Amino acid sequence: MRGIGRRLKLTFFFAAGLAIVPALIFSFFGELKTTRHDKEKGGFLVYAGENPEGFVLKLSGEMEFYWDQLLTPDDFSKKNIQHTKTEIDFPKTWNGKTVNGKKLPGRGCATYRATLCFDTICPMAIRVSDYCNAYKMWMNGKLISEAGKPGKSKAETVPVKINAIAGFTPLPGTNELIFQTANYNEKYGGFRQPFLIGTFDEIKSTDNKRVVIDAFVLGLLLLTFLYNLGFYLFNPRKKSFLFFALLVLFLFLRLGLISNIKLFDHFFQQQIYLYLKTTIALAWVSSLMLLQFSRAFFPKMVSKKLANIYAGWVVLVCLFVFAAPYYYVSVGNQLLQYVMLAMLAYLFILLMKGFFKRNSEKFLIATGLVLFILFVVAEALIYNRLYYSGYVLQYGLVFFILFESYALGVDFSATYRQNMELTKELETQNLNLQNMVEEKTKEAIDAKEREMLSTMIQKAKSDKLLKKVSSQIGLLKLDNKKNKAVVNEVMGTINASFARDENEQQFLHFRKVHPRFFEILQAKYPFLSPNELKLCAYIKLNLSQKEIADILNVQPESVRKSKQRLRRKMGLSSDKDLYQLLIRL
Repeated sequence: MRGIGRRLKLTFFFAAGLAIVPALIFSFFGELKTTRHDKEKGGFLVYAGENPEGFVLKLSGEMEFYWDQLLTPDDFSKKNIQHTKTEIDFPKTWNGKTVNGKKLPGRGCATYRATLCFDTICPMAIRVSDYCNAYKMWMNGKLISEAGKPGKSKAETVPVKINAIAGFTPLPGTNELIFQTANYNEKYGGFRQPFLIGTFDEIKSTDNKRVVIDAFVLGLLLLTFLYNLGFYLFNPRKKSFLFFALLVLFLFLRLGLISNIKLFDHFFQQQIYLYLKTTIALAWVSSLMLLQFSRAFFPKMVSKKLANIYAGWVVLVCLFVFAAPYYYVSVGNQLLQYVMLAMLAYLFILLMKGFFKRNSEKFLIATGLVLFILFVVAEALIYNRLYYSGYVLQYGLVFFILFESYALGVDFSATYRQNMELTKELETQNLNLQNMVEEKTKEAIDAKEREMLSTMIQKAKSDKLLKKVSSQIGLLKLDNKKNKAVVNEVMGTINASFARDENEQQFLHFRKVHPRFFEILQAKYPFLSPNELKLCAYIKLNLSQKEIADILNVQPESVRKSKQRLRRKMGLSSDKDLYQLLIRL
């Protein structure tokens, strides 16, 4: 329960942070009100008083509608109209609209007519934006904008991606707006988004703001792609980084196609069908990357077999999209997208099923995925003309990126803390190990020094005893000349033992315990004699003057004088300084 409460609290604060994003966008664009239709005045009221600080309104509502006719202002003035007018909600699609007792298909042409009432006379503008269309627009009988070429057949019609601003100066009182359009390329006819109308400066400012927002989102997507691709190259075993990078890349390309920045408009205006097919293919490939990312991040939740089947399905859909004529692609995609929605529903259910059983990182990723899926559904509603607005999937991806980045931050923070703890623990273990090694080494050296001291002292006692025996044998030789030869032989053996032990074995053990002592000492004090080097060794072993005298078979006074001369040669003032210097070597 504590973990669930922590996650709910984390989600609450993070959602509160996300709420700042739409608030900033709202404050950036201001409030966009919809024009009101006044039947008494016979038209749409476009009043600056509705929004004096930012005069931008959405032109949306009922308009006169003339099916299968491309009418001009002259046709209305001469009343050269074949069919009676009907009313239609703008920008709602005309598919299924009943005209003269017949339901309209998506393919065809039509003319819209509306009356606008302005309360101010100043330079005005209408902003038209659409995924793919062809239109001509007149204000008070004057052609103010056109894009592509609307016609009465597919051969006559030239569709383009529309992102235009039509400027005009209204007349006092009522103004006549006429625009014609044609669609022979996709399932739905009509416009997807309402027109924006207002002062020219405000419309231009609003358009610039949309460009800024799109540029910001594109830049964020590009940086996110490079960021996650870098993480994948650094750690190739984490496939989730690769799939998320590819998801961001494909949506970056799609946003570049449909955005207001016009990154690829120059090329795709000449290849409009390739443009439309590419946007559909990118949406399908993005859905595949979303599923693969989910499977890589939640391997126990998402079925590998299902992911492979969906991958094969997406390949087939992309082949169909690029091989078939676009109208059939548009119609077919309306049916094929249900497979995508079924996949998203499956993923949504899995995420909700294990929502409270994950760690903080996976919980945040799951939350971001759920939110992103909701934006995908909203995008599908807009694509299928069930809701009329600009595309919103890129904003869902931005929210997902925020969740993903925060989750990575949580994961890296936890990993960093673990690494710091492991580093400290390792440093402590190394220090303990080093201390243990030093203690063991010191114990071994002390043991060897004790053994060596014991040997030296034992040897000194033995030599002393042998000297005493030798002296007594010498007296015996004087008394017993008959055994002189035998006595001389025994004394020679004793004296040879003194010399051999002194020259060969006296410092053998010392060199084993302190192999570089004499080398370092000679390098630092090259003027020391061999006997002085040996005296330094005895001092390092912390032997007393008497012990040194016994080993050397000399008087303690002689050792004291030797140490005094040694200190003077080495520039030291006391025996303590001499011992401290030698013990450090």
